Amino acid sequence: MMTSCERFLAELKKSSGKNTCGAYERDLRAFSEHFAALGVFSACEIDGDLLREYFDSLSGVCAPSTVNRRISVVRSFYKYLVLSGECETNPAASVSFKTGSAAKKKAKSLSGKMIDVLLSQPDPFDPKGRRDRAMLELCSAGVRVTELVELKLSNLNLNKAALVCDSSKRPRVVSLYPKALKLIEEYLVLSRPRLIKDPGNSW
Repeated sequence: MMTSCERFLAELKKSSGKNTCGAYERDLRAFSEHFAALGVFSACEIDGDLLREYFDSLSGVCAPSTVNRRISVVRSFYKYLVLSGECETNPAASVSFKTGSAAKKKAKSLSGKMIDVLLSQPDPFDPKGRRDRAMLELCSAGVRVTELVELKLSNLNLNKAALVCDSSKRPRVVSLYPKALKLIEEYLVLSRPRLIKDPGNSW
């Protein structure tokens, strides 16, 4: 079954970001290992009843949000198998499974004072401190953490004061204000050459 999973993941990587593909890979590995333990090694051998039993087993050990995600991953996997001609039917299409609603946590906002304290923590005279200050300012400008870890120099346009975040299938542009630009330039000129062995590689 892992060969089918690998082909599906290869197609997924063409349109999805690294984090999404990583989550799909983990969920499909758990799915494959579950059925391998039962002596089922082909996704096409699994019917609706077996899938329902699998989803039932998840509800006892996983949070509702995790169960919902794994169900979604399995359904996407079977849609691919049918479209690619590997399986004739989609057993996931006939399975109706409801989990408890995932509790939504209310996001807490930081006060302006707390943000200033956070931004002042890195040492401005240390190479890593300059890097950390630049990263915090990017987050303050609206860059998501998942986007931040995948940024490349090619995403940055200092002349237009803009940053293109393209880690997902929907790229977006984040405008950079003067302070963020200043800290990024300081990092690139004063710190990056001392921290990065390959200047053309990434941040």
